[in-house]
Amino acid sequence: MNYIKSVILAGLLVPGFLGTAAAAPGRTGTNYLKIDVGAKATALAGTQFATENDSFAQYYNPALMSGISQKEIGFMHSEFVQDVRQEAFAYVYPTINRGNFAASFDYFTYGKISGYDATGGSIGDITASDITIGGSWAKKWDLVYGERRIEDFSTGASLKILSRKLYSDSAAGFALDLGASYPFHHRRLHGLRAAFAVQNLSNGIKFKNESSPLPRIIRMGFAYSWWGEAMTATLDEVVPADNTPFAALGLEYKIRKMVSIRLGYKGEKKTDQKVSYGFGFENPIFRLDYAFVPYDDLGNTHRISVIYRFGKTTRRATADDQLKRKLKDAQEYYAQGLLVDAFVISFQLQRVAPWLEENNNFLAKVQKDFKELEESDKKEKLLQQAQALFNRAEQFFDAGNLLDARTEFQAVVALQPDNKAALGYLNHIEGQFKSFIESFYRAAMIAFAEEDYAKAKEEFEKVLVINPDHEESKVQLAKCNEMLETKAKKEQEEAQKNLVENTYKDAIDAYGKGNYEDAFSLFSEVLKIMPQNSEAQRYYDLCKETIYTSSLANGKDNAAKGNWDSAIKNLRKANEINPTKEAKSALDDAQRRWGLQKKVISQNLYKEGLEAFLSGDKAKAQAAWKRAVDLDPDNEEAKRGMQRLNQ
Repeated sequence: MNYIKSVILAGLLVPGFLGTAAAAPGRTGTNYLKIDVGAKATALAGTQFATENDSFAQYYNPALMSGISQKEIGFMHSEFVQDVRQEAFAYVYPTINRGNFAASFDYFTYGKISGYDATGGSIGDITASDITIGGSWAKKWDLVYGERRIEDFSTGASLKILSRKLYSDSAAGFALDLGASYPFHHRRLHGLRAAFAVQNLSNGIKFKNESSPLPRIIRMGFAYSWWGEAMTATLDEVVPADNTPFAALGLEYKIRKMVSIRLGYKGEKKTDQKVSYGFGFENPIFRLDYAFVPYDDLGNTHRISVIYRFGKTTRRATADDQLKRKLKDAQEYYAQGLLVDAFVISFQLQRVAPWLEENNNFLAKVQKDFKELEESDKKEKLLQQAQALFNRAEQFFDAGNLLDARTEFQAVVALQPDNKAALGYLNHIEGQFKSFIESFYRAAMIAFAEEDYAKAKEEFEKVLVINPDHEESKVQLAKCNEMLETKAKKEQEEAQKNLVENTYKDAIDAYGKGNYEDAFSLFSEVLKIMPQNSEAQRYYDLCKETIYTSSLANGKDNAAKGNWDSAIKNLRKANEINPTKEAKSALDDAQRRWGLQKKVISQNLYKEGLEAFLSGDKAKAQAAWKRAVDLDPDNEEAKRGMQRLNQ
């Protein structure tokens, strides 16, 4: 074994990496549990919030996976030095009301290492590995204390099964992780989140006759996002039970929500790993992360992880959530210096939600910055962005997309009120829109007069898309909706009337042919739709009485003949149709008598099976004893007989 790997196995790469398993049989360490899982978390120094809304959160703080709304699979591959490596798998299954459930699998192998017996003699190369299988749960809560309300408070728990193998020996144990997190909703604390986690609560892992404690860790962390979540800082105070506390810091910068650049720093004194780096690429369904961690003289390590999201979302975003998401997009563009793009989104948002104060303030800030930049040495760059917006508006116009063209030109004019070209385009568009409005409105009124309310509604809606303030179209559209609702109601009533007539006709036909059960079912359907139909009610009662009388008589007759299955079937039907005292009493008596007779038959079958067994016919004995137990599950003799046959 070369020098580098000797150093690793001595525990310098990760303190207690192998404990003393390779040096002294019967002892073990589990400090591999301290190693960061997930390339994103690794790049951000293993801070809790690096895994927020991430399937790898169950390795740090399970409460942080409560915000996941789609099924998610994560996989990580880590290359340390030599043949030491780690593979990790994570899966999350979100539900609507019961919280999010998750599973994880972590495999850590140390490759081949030199082994020694109890006397210190070499036994050649041996292998060592650790496996951890976990199950996790997390849920968001809205807590109310008097008049105080705490929203989006999350809790989570993970149960882990640990298995260690060293040569021919193995060890096993259990551990529990608990976590909680909370995002502050106060205006002054907006963007700040806090979390707390306790990891590896356990009695330890037992190796032969000795137990080794797990590395219990307490984490207290914060995260803060600004610039519309384009920038996020994470901080953890990590308190390991076997080491001195240390701080971990992470910083992430997102570019257009697709590319992330990450930097982390760990203040742990007993490791050479201080600084970590990484980046990631992401879209709504897939994320790829990479982390690079230098270990000075021991070399560099690389970690790659992927996350794939699939399935339907369990949480539908409210209108308010969607508006806030758009505002964050605008703030991210602003943070990246794309002032015009930020303005366009905020400008469109104001038209949809003029009451959103946060957006109004942001829009005013962008406009103020725009004016200040026009007077600074960055004017040329700003004008380039404005020209790009103008060019985009022209492209919409040339493609015949006048609605988007108008919105873009309006944004240009809002930024540059004296832009004559944009004003000219707007005047031209408004002139065309006026012609369109007159045409659509005329077609709508003609369709309304012809009582084609569906077409009229479509034309009025076209008018309102162009001009939402067109009062005449609003009034006429309301009338169209009213007429369509009245028409739909009449059609439904007519359909029900036809259904009742046809069903009633079929019911009378069945009654005339003596098919009383079919008639009873059909009359029941008629009464569900039209309960006031007195004729249907009369026939329904006649069918009910006929079926009841016939079933009761047949049940008693079959009971007298010993046909218990048929007797009980008929008596149950009589009770379902009309649960009278007479019918219930007859059914109870038949079931009691059949129960007694089954015991007698079961006992006779046991004797029959015993005779077959003694004569050497085991198949016949098996069949007889099985029937005996089926009839009377309490026939212990038949049960013992079957057990003898199966031995």
